[in-house]
Amino acid sequence: FATGDYHYAAFMIAKGLRLEPELARADTDKRSFYRKPETFEKQLATLRGYLKDKPYDAAAHLVLAYNLKFSGRADEAKAVFHRVLEIDPEHEAAQAFLAALEASKPIGPM
Repeated sequence: FATGDYHYAAFMIAKGLRLEPELARADTDKRSFYRKPETFEKQLATLRGYLKDKPYDAAAHLVLAYNLKFSGRADEAKAVFHRVLEIDPEHEAAQAFLAALEASKPIGPM
């Protein structure tokens, strides 16, 4: 992700999910991995720019959705995972992450 190799990043995300399916339910904030959180935001902006030029790149959309999920932006991540499935309806990683996000949705007022 940080180096702009979105296809390899997507491959590694999918492989990690196959090895550890609970990854889809993990809760962490990737921004905390960075000394300067704005560096993470810059990398997201670069990825978004790439997707403007390549709107049908399912791998890059997966990387974006993954990073949104792991930076506290669940609703935005859901929309992007749906975009992955529009491009590739059988995308297993997108299906798994989306199912996990939908399952964590609160049901009605408590």
